Amino acid sequence: MKTRQCTCGTSVSHEMTGREALEREACPSCGKDVLFSSFIRMDVAMSEYCNLTCQMCRRPSEAIFMDKEICKRGLTEAREVGVETISFSGGEPFVHPAIYEILDYHTEKSYPAMSDAMGHFRDGLAKYRKSDFAGARALFGRVLAINPDDKAAQLYVGRCDQLTESPPPEDWGGVWVMEHK
Repeated sequence: MKTRQCTCGTSVSHEMTGREALEREACPSCGKDVLFSSFIRMDVAMSEYCNLTCQMCRRPSEAIFMDKEICKRGLTEAREVGVETISFSGGEPFVHPAIYEILDYHTEKSYPAMSDAMGHFRDGLAKYRKSDFAGARALFGRVLAINPDDKAAQLYVGRCDQLTESPPPEDWGGVWVMEHK
């Protein structure tokens, strides 16, 4: 049994039948359809184009890309039905002209107060690069207070803790060197 919240605020429960990728349940309060999915992962093929020339690959060479607005709408809908993991594929996703805009795409619902979090993250990164790890950690902590799922802020909190425990050399330029996988 899955439970989702309708846009009117009512909790709606549905038992998935498995016959369809998307199943609907009417909200008992407003009657609007609430979508449910048994899928937790979605793969988005941005394009079949790839800028590499691997001999064994049969990918087409024409640069035809998914429209960024269609992709954003798909990301929003995937979040709304509970998809947990989204991967980008096709040829080489990073040749898509709007890949960074698409990867950064959030709505107020998917990342409330994102502009505040971005400011704290920017300021935290500046302190981190100046070796002020306590100040940076506090600012990354503010990002996590806004969005506990922010993976980049989680990563930098861990790095700040590690660099506070084992400080880098005086001439450190702010670059993190991975020591293991």
